[in-house]
Amino acid sequence: KAAFPLIQQQFRERARQRTLLEATERQHVAMLASPMLTNGEISIMEVLGLWEQAQLLDPSYAWGWIEIARLSRQSGDLERALHAANDAVSKASNDRERSVALNELGDVLVLVGDLGAARLQFKRSLEVAEQLARIASGGLQTQRDLGVSLDRLGDVLFMAGDLSGARQQFSRALTIRQQMAASPNAGSQENRDVCVSLDRLGDVLVASRDLVGARALFEESLRRREQLLQKETT
Repeated sequence: KAAFPLIQQQFRERARQRTLLEATERQHVAMLASPMLTNGEISIMEVLGLWEQAQLLDPSYAWGWIEIARLSRQSGDLERALHAANDAVSKASNDRERSVALNELGDVLVLVGDLGAARLQFKRSLEVAEQLARIASGGLQTQRDLGVSLDRLGDVLFMAGDLSGARQQFSRALTIRQQMAASPNAGSQENRDVCVSLDRLGDVLVASRDLVGARALFEESLRRREQLLQKETT
């Protein structure tokens, strides 16, 4: 009789482990579906369904909520995206998850039209990304994440008309990406990222009526893209 509570506890634990195992399997299936979505072999709603099935089994998985928020945003269901993004932030179990989730929340808020709230989330994400970059000095993933957070904040500042603030963020992102592209291990993606930063800075200079400066940046971006295309086709 005294052992009965222990037996119940063990039964519940085994059931929980089975549920988590099934959730992991469904998460894996959903991840495998992402390339199929890119290739047009499966619809966005089908992939969303896969992630939602997985999240029902394990709602603590932050990346699942990030994916649901991203897919819902892309499908135009902003209410669903906003709920999922908030869940992602609350379920984040480490700083990188928190930074990515905050960026996703900011992206949804931009589409909702709340630029002030979006800016706040992007700033929070950037603070986390900066902290991670200091801890893992030189780490490629942390540098990429930092560049993304700078882009997000720069974008919302640009939309709000703060050209000076946007230029500052885009300039920082460009410096980081130029350093990454100069690394001996740099590949095509690092050089494409430099082009993205050059284009963003060029847009700011156009809005600031510095057409000469903007042209120089766009020409540098075009030159790099042409070099990448030449490498990829030879």
